[in-house]
Amino acid sequence: LSSPLTGSSIGALTAQGAGLYTATLTSTAVGDAEITGTVNGNAIVDGVTIVIAPGAPVASQSVLTVTANSFTTDETITARVDLKDAYGNQTSGTTDAVAISSSRIGTTVGDITAESAGSYVATISSSVIGTTDITATLSGDGVSNSETVTVNPGTAILANSMVSVSSTTLSTDDVVTVSVQLKDVDGNDMPNDTETVVISTSSDDATLTPVVSRGGGLYEAELSS
Repeated sequence: LSSPLTGSSIGALTAQGAGLYTATLTSTAVGDAEITGTVNGNAIVDGVTIVIAPGAPVASQSVLTVTANSFTTDETITARVDLKDAYGNQTSGTTDAVAISSSRIGTTVGDITAESAGSYVATISSSVIGTTDITATLSGDGVSNSETVTVNPGTAILANSMVSVSSTTLSTDDVVTVSVQLKDVDGNDMPNDTETVVISTSSDDATLTPVVSRGGGLYEAELSS
């Protein structure tokens, strides 16, 4: 007896008597195994096709992926768990057996839904910046890997940004520092100095130096009179 399906094998024949012979078929692969045989080198006319399906899902073989390893507080990414059997074949499971979580408070994992057979997805968003580990479990057991993602600030929001001064009084001998701290929608400081910030005064007698970026979304100018 033989099977052409790669990953399948047929054990030794055992005589059961009265012309009956049996053998055990095993497989690490899924697919159609077309079993054929010979007697004294002559092909047996009738063969049989056995459909080999994947086994039960195994956490240590299942895989977690994310659509991106960095995103901003304005954006979302998708985490996906693909369930695999003991031999790495895609297999099916149940939504309630799969859990996806984040190590950082402020990073939210949405409801898990079935995308296709054995594939489960959830949307990840965050109101805090920094690095977080995304992990997944199957029936409480960790899958084969985790993903580390970095959350960056989103677009600068004027309503959340802050203007401050080093002093609320000014004499002709003094200089006051005017500061603008840009923040995103969740109040996080902007890390990059890519914005054009203009600081102005309504006084005709006051003078402002050019705006200087101090890093981390902080911009300053000196006011004198």
